[in-house]
Amino acid sequence: MKKGFGPLAYDVAIEVTGGLTPDRDSVSKYAIAVWDRYMNGRADVQALQLDNDRNHLTPEDGDNCDQRSARVDSGSWSPIGSFWDSSLSKVYKKSGTPVIDELRKRGMIRE
Repeated sequence: MKKGFGPLAYDVAIEVTGGLTPDRDSVSKYAIAVWDRYMNGRADVQALQLDNDRNHLTPEDGDNCDQRSARVDSGSWSPIGSFWDSSLSKVYKKSGTPVIDELRKRGMIRE
């Protein structure tokens, strides 16, 4: 199996789904590096904060999710803890499908 296609797969998945979140339970150190890059180094990717299942941040239920992986990543289990700063506590979105469009242009996608 060829290596190095993980970030490309993430980009395609974000574009196909309209938004992608890290696994809610556990995330490998390699995946954390990708999520950190999306949060801190990609102007084309929007990182939106998700709430916990107790509506600690917002009254709406639509942004609620388990924050276990973010808590493990940050080492904080407090609802006012630093896990909100973790790249694993977000959902990632992009405008349009620029990566998929480029792959199509290069004839690299079979539909």
